[in-house]
Amino acid sequence: MQLGCRYLANFGSEGSAHFQTNFAIFRLKLLAVCGVLYRLIMLMRLFLLLTFFVTCSFSAFSQFSISGEVRDASGKLPLPGVNVVAISAFDSTRPIGTITNLEGKFEIKTSRPGPYTIRFSFVGYESRVERVRINREQTNLQMPAVLLKDDIKTLGEVRIEGVEKRVEQRGDTTEIRADAFKVNADADAEQLVRKMPGITVENGQVQAQGEQVRRVLLDGQEFFGDDATMALRNLPAEVVDRIQLIDRMSDQAQFTGFNDGNTEKTLNIITKTGLDNSRFGKVYAGYGTDNRYMAGGTVNFFSGKKRITLLGMANNINQQNFSSQDLGGLSSAAAGGRPGGGGRPGGGRPGGMGGGESANFLTGQQGGISTTQAFGLNYSDSWGAKGKMSGSYFFNRNDNGQLTQTSRQFFLNDGIGQLYNESSAVNSLGNNHRLNLRVEYNIDSNNSIIFTPRISWQARQTRTAFDGVTSNRLGELINSTDNRQNNETQGWNLNGDLQYRHRFAKKGRTLSANVNADAGRNNGFRDLYALNLDGLALADSLLVDQEINSRNYTQRYRADVVFTEALTDKSMLEISYSPQLTLGVSEQRANNFDLLSGQYNVIDTAISNEFNNQILAQAAGLRYRYNTEKWEWMVGANYQISSLFSEQLFPRNLVAERDFYNWLPTAMFRYSFTRTANMRLFYRTNIDLPTLSQLQNVVDNTNTLQLRAGNPDLGRAYTHRIGMRFRDANVKKGTSTFVFVNLSLVDGQIANSTFIAPRDTLLPEGIALVRGAQLIRPVNVAGAYNFRTFATYGFPMKALRSNLNVNLGYTFNNSPTLINAITNEARSHNINAGLTVGSNISKDLDFTVGYSLNYNAVFNSIQPQLNNNFYIHNGNFRLNWLPVPFLVVSSDVLYSAYTGLEDGFNQQFTLWNAGLGYRFGKDRRAELKLSVFDLLNQNNSIARNVTETYVEDVQTVVLQQFWMMTFTYNIRHFRKA
Repeated sequence: MQLGCRYLANFGSEGSAHFQTNFAIFRLKLLAVCGVLYRLIMLMRLFLLLTFFVTCSFSAFSQFSISGEVRDASGKLPLPGVNVVAISAFDSTRPIGTITNLEGKFEIKTSRPGPYTIRFSFVGYESRVERVRINREQTNLQMPAVLLKDDIKTLGEVRIEGVEKRVEQRGDTTEIRADAFKVNADADAEQLVRKMPGITVENGQVQAQGEQVRRVLLDGQEFFGDDATMALRNLPAEVVDRIQLIDRMSDQAQFTGFNDGNTEKTLNIITKTGLDNSRFGKVYAGYGTDNRYMAGGTVNFFSGKKRITLLGMANNINQQNFSSQDLGGLSSAAAGGRPGGGGRPGGGRPGGMGGGESANFLTGQQGGISTTQAFGLNYSDSWGAKGKMSGSYFFNRNDNGQLTQTSRQFFLNDGIGQLYNESSAVNSLGNNHRLNLRVEYNIDSNNSIIFTPRISWQARQTRTAFDGVTSNRLGELINSTDNRQNNETQGWNLNGDLQYRHRFAKKGRTLSANVNADAGRNNGFRDLYALNLDGLALADSLLVDQEINSRNYTQRYRADVVFTEALTDKSMLEISYSPQLTLGVSEQRANNFDLLSGQYNVIDTAISNEFNNQILAQAAGLRYRYNTEKWEWMVGANYQISSLFSEQLFPRNLVAERDFYNWLPTAMFRYSFTRTANMRLFYRTNIDLPTLSQLQNVVDNTNTLQLRAGNPDLGRAYTHRIGMRFRDANVKKGTSTFVFVNLSLVDGQIANSTFIAPRDTLLPEGIALVRGAQLIRPVNVAGAYNFRTFATYGFPMKALRSNLNVNLGYTFNNSPTLINAITNEARSHNINAGLTVGSNISKDLDFTVGYSLNYNAVFNSIQPQLNNNFYIHNGNFRLNWLPVPFLVVSSDVLYSAYTGLEDGFNQQFTLWNAGLGYRFGKDRRAELKLSVFDLLNQNNSIARNVTETYVEDVQTVVLQQFWMMTFTYNIRHFRKA
C-alpha cells in the first residue's frame, strides 16, 4: 500500500490548488482502504487460528502411515490411479488399500506397527510387491519411489503387441508415445507433435484437443513459462519419449483434490531415459538474397535431474518468439496498435474480479516483416523428496514493419450502410524482458511451500501513418482522415504467488493458504496530427494537433484459504474463503498546439483525465465431493460480495459506487466407462468486473474517425458455462477419440455501443465528431451466448503405413451490441473440418499431408442485406526425404483460397518453400543447405474479422521470395550418468 501511496504522491497537475484538494480527498479514501485491507488481514489470521484449533480438536489418536510415490520405469512419469494394498504380517485378513493421486503419490494409514507386504498393480504395467517394516518409534514410513515396468507379453523370441501402442488415456491425462510417429533424425519437437492426434500448430499457436496450450512442462518442470511454440521448436524430437496432454488444475486444487475450474491445457514432454549426463542442440547460420539472414542456436545440458537450456536467435525473415508476458505490462490506453482500432470488445478478466489489462495485447506473432533478436535461458532441478525449482529468463527485440489494406462494412439500419477503407503503414520497435521462477519446497511429509515470482518489462516505439475514407454503399463520400502519430510506451509488471499447504494426520484433512500480489505500471507518450474532412462540405474540417502523456498504475492483492475434511472414505467437504483487493490509478494529459506561443500548452479536457478505481471482493464457498472407482460427482457454491468504487478527479469530479451480491454455483460429474475411456460434465459460473480502461471516461483518439471512451456506469457480467469432455484411447487398435462441448450464457456482457454521427456533432462531453465519425463505449447487454463443439479422431492406416487424424468443429456465437441506440443481434456460424495424414514409413521418408475447411455464415438483425457466407480452404504438404544418407530433400507447400470476401480479397495463392541439403562430418551432424522461400512468388496475407458492429477484410504485405544458404551443426552428446 505504501508503494501505491508513494506513486500517487507523484501525480500532479503543476501543483494546482484544485488538484491538491482532490488529491487530499483521494488520499484519505486510499488510507481508509489501507485500513480495510489491514483489518482483512487480521480477520484472515483469526480465521487460520480458528481453523487450526478446530482441526486439532478433531485429531484422532496416534496413527502410523506408509507413504510414497509410484512412477513408470523411467522414473519421470508419475502414475495416477495405481492400486496400492498393504497387508500386515500379523493379520492378512484385513488388507488396507488406496490409489495414487494425480502426482502418483499415496498414503496408507494403520494403527499397527510391524512388517507389511505392499502390492502395486495398474493396467498396462507389471505388478510389483515390496516388503517394509514400521517401527514403533516411527509415525511415518517414507518409501523410495516405486517404478513399474510396461506389461509387454513375450513368447520365446516373438513379441506380441498387436498394433504399436500410440495413445493411452490415464484419467484426464492423454499420453502419446513418440516412437509411434516417425520423423527425421534432426526434426524438432514441433514437427513431431504436428503428427499426433488432436494437436495442431497454426499462426505460432499450439492447440491440443481444440484448446490453446497455455503451458509446456519438461519432465514435469516448467519450461519457458507459457511460450509453447518456443519450447517445442528448441527441443529435438529424438529425445522425446512421450507427450502428455493435461487439463492442469491449479496447485491448490491439485493438493485438495477439488477442481476449482481454473484448468489450463498443458503439454508435458517426457524425455527418454539415458539422458542424465547429456548435451544436445544445434547451431546454425545462413545468408541469402536481398540481404536476408538468420543465425542462432539451442543447447540443452542434462545432468541428473538438472536441466539447462540456452537459446539465441537473430534474423530478418520473420522468425519470432513472442509470448503473452512480453506485452503484459503495456496498457491499452498507450499502445496504439493497428490504426483501425478494430479489435474485439473487451470484458473483465475471465474468472477474475477485474484489474487485468494485458489481455488487450495478446497478439502472438505479428504480421508484416520483422527483424528479431532473442535470447533465452531455462533452468530446472530437483532436490529429491525436499522439492524442486525451475526458472527462465527471456529477452526479445523486434523491429516490425506493416503495410495494410482494410475494408470494413458497418451494420446500419439506414438502408444505405457505411463502408470504411484504410491504407496504413506501421513501424514498431519493441524490447521485452521477462523472468519467471518457481520453487517447491517440502518442509516435511505434511507441510510444503510453493513460491512463484514473475517479473516483466517492456518498451515500445511505434510510428503510424494511415489514410481512412468513409463512404456509403452508393459510393458517396462521407468523411476522410489523414492521420500521423508517434507512440512511446514503457511498462513493467511484478507478480508473486506464495502457497502454504498442510496435511493433517487424518487422511483427507488439509489446510492450504495462497497469497498473491500483483503490481504493474506503464507510461506513454503520443504525438498526434490528424486532419478530418466532411465529405459534403470539404471546407468543414477538424484538425487535431496534440501531445498526450499517460500514466497508469495497478495493484492487486488476493488470498485463498481452503480447508478440506474427509467425511468418509469416498466423500470429502471443502470450505474456502477468498478476499481480493484491486487498486487502479490512471492519468492522461492531452495538450493542443497553440499557434500564438508555438507550444503544446492548451489542455484538451475531452481527452484528459484523472481516474481512480477500487474493487473489493470477498467470496466464501462450500463444496462436497463423492468419489468411487467408476464415477465422481461434486456440487458447491460460492457467495461473492463485490464493491466497486470509481472516482474521476479531472476534468470534473464524478463518483460511482456499486455493490454486487452473487451466488456462484458449480457442479461436476465424471464417469469412467473403462480404464481408458471417461466422460466429464461440468457446470461453472463466474462474474467479470469491468477493467480500469473500460471504466474511465476518457477518449482514445488513436483513430480520430473512430473514437473510444470508457463508461463509469458499467456493471458486472455473469457467465454460466456448461461443458462436456469425452476421452477414449484404444491401445489395441491404436485409436484415440476426444470430444469437447461447451455452452456459455452471459448476463450483462460487456459489449460495444457505437454512435455514428449523422452530421457534424459536438457531444456534451466536448467531443467533436465530423459526419460519419464514431464514438464507441462499452455497455452491458443481455442475450449473449456462445456454443462450441470440437471432436478429433486418430487411427493408424496400415495400408499406407501412416497415421490419420480427423477433426470437426462447430461454433455458434450470438453477440448483441448497440448501434445508434438500436440493438443489433450479430450471429455467426462457423463449421471447420480437417484431416492430416502423417507418414510412419521410416525416419528417412517423413511427410505430412493435410487439408482444412472453414465455412462461416454471418447474420445481423439491423441490415440483413449484409448477411454473407465465406469459405477459407487450406491445404498443406510437408516432405523431408533422405534418398541417400548424405542428401536431404525438403519441401513445404501451403495452399490457401478465400471466397465470399469483398472485391479484391477473394484470392488463392500457393506458398512453396523448398530446400536441398548435404550432410557431412562425424555421424553426418553438419549440413549445408540451399533453400528458397516462396518459390512461386505468391505469398500473401488475408484475414476476415467479424465483430458485433462490422465485418472487415484485411490484407497485409508479407515477406516475398528469397534464396538462402544455411550451415547447421547438430550437437549430440548422449551419455548415461
